[in-house]
Amino acid sequence: MIEFPYRANALKVEQPLGTYYVTALPAELLLNVCFSDRLRAYREEGGAYILSGTQRTMDEKRLKATGSFISRSDAAFPNSIILAANSRAEDEFVEDNNNTRWSVQHDVAQDRYTITVPTKDKLSAIIDGQHRLFSFAYASSERLSMPLVCSIFFDLPKPYQAQLFATINS
Repeated sequence: MIEFPYRANALKVEQPLGTYYVTALPAELLLNVCFSDRLRAYREEGGAYILSGTQRTMDEKRLKATGSFISRSDAAFPNSIILAANSRAEDEFVEDNNNTRWSVQHDVAQDRYTITVPTKDKLSAIIDGQHRLFSFAYASSERLSMPLVCSIFFDLPKPYQAQLFATINS
C-alpha cells in the first residue's frame, strides 16, 4: 500500500528542452497518480476540428503481452517512463494547488534532490511509456511493487509534451 506524501530521491538532468529529474517509482504508485492523455478530436461550430491530447489509443493485445512479460522471472524495463508532473487531465492546464502539486526539493548541503508526490490525485501525464505502465494491470499482482525508472518534467506545457512524444515515437 502506497502512503502519501510519497518521497523519492532523484537526479537532476539539464538538457536543451529543460530540466527533468530521474528517479525510480513503484508501478503501483504510478498507476494511482498518472494518466494517459489520449489524442482526441472535437468538432467546433463551423466545422473545424480541434485536436487535444498526445497519446495513441491503447492496444489491449499489446498490454496483455507486456503483462505476461512483467510476470516472468526475467522481467526488466531499463528504459525510462517519461512523465509531465502537475498536468491536469480535465483541462490540460498545470495544477496550481500547492497541496496537490508534485514538487522537488534540493538539499544543498548533500547536493541531493527529493521528489514529493503529495496525494493520489492523477496529476502526472504520461508522455512516453503508457503501454509499459498500464500492462501491470495484466501482470501478477506482486509485480506492482516493481520500481520503474522515470524521467519527470515539472510543469511542462502541453505543446512540449506533444513534441517530445512525437519525436521519441517517430
